[in-house]
Amino acid sequence: AVMCSYNKVHGEYSCSNSKQFKVLKESMGFKGFVQSDWWATHNTSIAAGLDQEMPGIGSGVEYHGAFFDANYLEAEEQKTIDQAATRVLAVIHKMNLAASTAAC
Repeated sequence: AVMCSYNKVHGEYSCSNSKQFKVLKESMGFKGFVQSDWWATHNTSIAAGLDQEMPGIGSGVEYHGAFFDANYLEAEEQKTIDQAATRVLAVIHKMNLAASTAAC
């Protein structure tokens, strides 16, 4: 997994920077998933390449929204959502985390 952060890259927030994600996934061949740092998502970014938003408790949702909730995801293409979910679930499967009974 890779975590995007709060900073901007070439004037665009890291977690919604499609050019950055393209370099990561296409040029560098990254096969894992991309998740945001806690509260680093500034807009709906799944189409740009963000796979998982990390809002957490007290995430400031009242300030900038929960961008991976049903209202936002309904506007996204099903294929985009499926691809993001597949990347996250592939890591869970590969690491055999679903079978793990150990506490994290």
